[in-house]
Amino acid sequence: MRRITTSMLILMLCLYGEKAISAEISFSWVANTETDLAGYELCYGTTATNISDCIDVGNVTLFTIPDLVSDTRYFFIVKAYNTDGVTSDNSRMLSSVVKSTEDTINTFFTTYSTNNTFGSESALNATDYGLPQQGNIPLIGDVDNDGFKNIIIFNEITGDWYKYNYATNSYGIWLSGFGQNSTNQFLADVDNNGYLDPVVFFDIPGLEGNWYVATNSGGTVTKNEGGPYWPWIENFGTNSTNQFLADADGNNYPDPVVFFDIPGLEGNWYVATNSGGTVTVNNASWLWLTGSGSGSAKQFVIDINGDNAAAPVWFFDN
Repeated sequence: MRRITTSMLILMLCLYGEKAISAEISFSWVANTETDLAGYELCYGTTATNISDCIDVGNVTLFTIPDLVSDTRYFFIVKAYNTDGVTSDNSRMLSSVVKSTEDTINTFFTTYSTNNTFGSESALNATDYGLPQQGNIPLIGDVDNDGFKNIIIFNEITGDWYKYNYATNSYGIWLSGFGQNSTNQFLADVDNNGYLDPVVFFDIPGLEGNWYVATNSGGTVTKNEGGPYWPWIENFGTNSTNQFLADADGNNYPDPVVFFDIPGLEGNWYVATNSGGTVTVNNASWLWLTGSGSGSAKQFVIDINGDNAAAPVWFFDN
């Protein structure tokens, strides 16, 4: 049977009760044309290497998976099967984080302070600017280098980045088609030109441990597919638990850092050196810290003592 193509159609949250939050996600795919087609299996899991939960959805091309855990990344594939029970190759793998906040993709609630006195709360909503309610991953950073933080909304299905500019009170598309189905996203001044660059990390089959950068020059972003920062790093951080960009060596360039909390690598931190925008993965010395932070609920890489070099920090909630 031929390989089939899937696409994520709807991402929706459902709230049950006062505190319990569950999520559902819907998929559609192009139907197979074989005369002996019997149906499809939709499979999912929380890691790219263990997609073990499968649902026989029958001979349909639209299905909703209910009762997913919010704030969790899932990986999905679809397989077709015929009347003899023969299955097709897997579809292209898709990945999505289901968020627990119903309107994170559309609305920011903001306030301001003057001399430690806070102003009234206000809401920023995409529909106020005539835009569709697109995107599900928020980031904040001064991407225009004008002293004002921008709100960036990333749509992991389309790879579109939307930007809100506080100084001009404008909201619109910033970058298109960059980082679809990426595992993690960042804003970091990779080339130290004063402007934060969009950075994406992949840990899906075929792109394991790959990092990509789009160059931000003067607020205008270029994907630079043939340039120096498009395919930035390969095979760094495969199966890692968390990823970061932070200046680990104090040279004013953010370094890729990955944290592992998997069997055999519990609490191990690795760093790749960024020198002038070019990253070196030195397999002989890239192990940064061992046995630290295993079982932690949250990890950070920040400059905690003011020496301009970031250090690993982890938080336990048990």
